[in-house]
Amino acid sequence: MKFRIAGIIFVGIAAVAWANTAASQHADYYVLDGFGGVHAGGGAPTVSPAPPYFGFDIARAIEYVAVGTGAATGNGLLVLDGFGGVHSAGALASDPPSGPTPYFGFDIVRGLTLRNVPPRGAGNTESLSGGVSSTTFVVLSTTTIRAPDDGFLLVIGSANSFCNGSGDSAAELNMNVDSTSADSSLTNYYVSFPDCSITGGTLTPNENIAITKLYPVAAGAHTVNLLGRKVGGTQDPLFDAKSIVALFVDRDALGASSVDTSPASYPEPIDRRGR
Repeated sequence: MKFRIAGIIFVGIAAVAWANTAASQHADYYVLDGFGGVHAGGGAPTVSPAPPYFGFDIARAIEYVAVGTGAATGNGLLVLDGFGGVHSAGALASDPPSGPTPYFGFDIVRGLTLRNVPPRGAGNTESLSGGVSSTTFVVLSTTTIRAPDDGFLLVIGSANSFCNGSGDSAAELNMNVDSTSADSSLTNYYVSFPDCSITGGTLTPNENIAITKLYPVAAGAHTVNLLGRKVGGTQDPLFDAKSIVALFVDRDALGASSVDTSPASYPEPIDRRGR
């Protein structure tokens, strides 16, 4: 009886598996045999529950899926048979992909590809300082990113806020996607300087401030804005090292049609007023 190995996949488990990979000098992997058996190698954990064992030479392809959903977490596998059936194993067994796949009814299928869009990012930094006299939010820095798929933008905005001269100054930081208006779901990052005349040589009271949020977005181009405003004091607040960074992350590997929008921000910005 002829025995055939149907496929092999390498598993990237990022930083968690880095130490083992570095020590052993090879990657974790899974081998699929023609009967549907999946064999772990290179230190990869055994996948349980296992995929169906067909008992004849019909398994054609295998894909690894790192699962992290409300229903399951861990190592998942998809196994393709020659008739077009896609079988879930490991963590995917309790949370399989939704929707039917073509089932041809005879041995004609030869491959399986996981639709997985890698992360991509964009950002901009404005190094020059500028005073803000407006009590409504104005754009401090902006960047554009094209989302290749429906997914998320992890947006991180930051600036160094300080004041000059005498008196006092207070400012707030905010941001938004596809809007120059403040994001009302965010708690504005508030910073105040009660005495701007305090100097030590060339030093002026200052503070690095940052704000972060996860935004669900549709495929297409998006403009991300870092926003700032004056909220009090006799002196206009100054902002330098203004930075806005957006990282696109695709929907989960199960191809969920909806995205989880909670919590609203990640993490929730600190209200400097202690409220």
